[in-house]
Amino acid sequence: MVNSKIIIITGMVTGSISVISSLSIIVLILRLRTRFSHTFHRIMVGLSLADIFLSLAISFGTIPSPKEFARDVEFARGNTATCDVQGFVYLFGAAAAPLYSLSLQLYFLLRIKYDMAIEKLVKNVEPFLHAVPIVYGLIAAIVPLSLGSINTFGWGSCYITAHPFGCRGTVSKDIGLNEDNECTRGVMVNPRLLRWVIFGIPYILIFLSLCVTSWMMYSAMRESELRTSFIPSDPTLRASWIQEMRIHKNSQKLLKRAFAYLAAFALSFIMIMIFTIILFAGQYSSIYTLVVCLFYPLHGLYNLIVFLWPKVMKLREKYDDLSLLQSVIITIRTYDHPAPTYNRVVHNDDNTSSSARNRMSLDTNSAEEGISIFESERSIQETHRMSDRQTVSEREGNGLNTGCESLRDSDGISLSESEENVLNTSCQSLGDIDGLSVSDSES
Repeated sequence: MVNSKIIIITGMVTGSISVISSLSIIVLILRLRTRFSHTFHRIMVGLSLADIFLSLAISFGTIPSPKEFARDVEFARGNTATCDVQGFVYLFGAAAAPLYSLSLQLYFLLRIKYDMAIEKLVKNVEPFLHAVPIVYGLIAAIVPLSLGSINTFGWGSCYITAHPFGCRGTVSKDIGLNEDNECTRGVMVNPRLLRWVIFGIPYILIFLSLCVTSWMMYSAMRESELRTSFIPSDPTLRASWIQEMRIHKNSQKLLKRAFAYLAAFALSFIMIMIFTIILFAGQYSSIYTLVVCLFYPLHGLYNLIVFLWPKVMKLREKYDDLSLLQSVIITIRTYDHPAPTYNRVVHNDDNTSSSARNRMSLDTNSAEEGISIFESERSIQETHRMSDRQTVSEREGNGLNTGCESLRDSDGISLSESEENVLNTSCQSLGDIDGLSVSDSES
């Protein structure tokens, strides 16, 4: 059996890491010029706030638990009121965060499968994407609080169980404590049944909904690939094909991001789903509890990795001498700028290898900042545009520019001047905001 101190301390450490990670996402979004003008950023802020509630409660461990149980509960220094506060915060975050993850996937679904206009999405859909997680989170926290069902859980945050710790009807018997004591609080509704109704069933429904939305997005992408796999020979269809290809390329990027956030959710919440089922069955495993405390609270860290990853990889592709850590640090410090620039330092030492002589370093005058940012807005935009075109042409050989070039040269087809203008305009219309490809109209 794993020592309870190790379990509690593990949860406190991972919870603190997740709080810092979610706060980092919010700060990065606040640093952007657009800030909350995009639906994606608003949903990410909501998801990060929900995770902060959840992880913050976990980071306090058993400290808010009533000190009268200090003999059985490690680090217990609080009272009933502090336990209620911790439980309320935890239950709100634990209920709202999965629903915000579902809201994020629904946003990607509407963009990928239905290509819903941003104006319509913001007006008709987005209010529900925020209201449902917040309202249900409040319900999941207020109901147990009103029933007196938030009590010390022994090894983690105050949760839905009976009082006093170890009384009949709790899971305490499974961790070696006496269950002969009668419960005096939190028995108006069976604690196991209440946990199952508030979290067990909703978590399963959320997981199934995420699976359905993922399949719908994948199916829509496959259909799009079939529609854009052949260049039409009819000149009247070429402009529509170019537009379809542009939507397809945007959807590809969105789908990758959607699946990445889904993986972040699964890595965190599948653990607690299984744990909820185990508790409902009246079983307990200290080893699995340790695994839950290690992975479950880190949802904020997983989201931060996915949030930064596109820009980190783009930076490493452009400057392959940068280490992963350097790329992450530079991305965080320049997140509100299109791209950083660097000076190459050439080492003349004969004993220095060729790769070392060509290694890139940061500009000396910007050592404190770690980056050198373009001096003018015009050069920023021009370099970013050239970088995007190079990425599309070199790394996406079957992408948009290749298709556009094929229109000019393949099968002896010649374009009129007006068609050439349409082609050029459409081929240059790709944009990239924070790793998500969107059109200017969405700004």
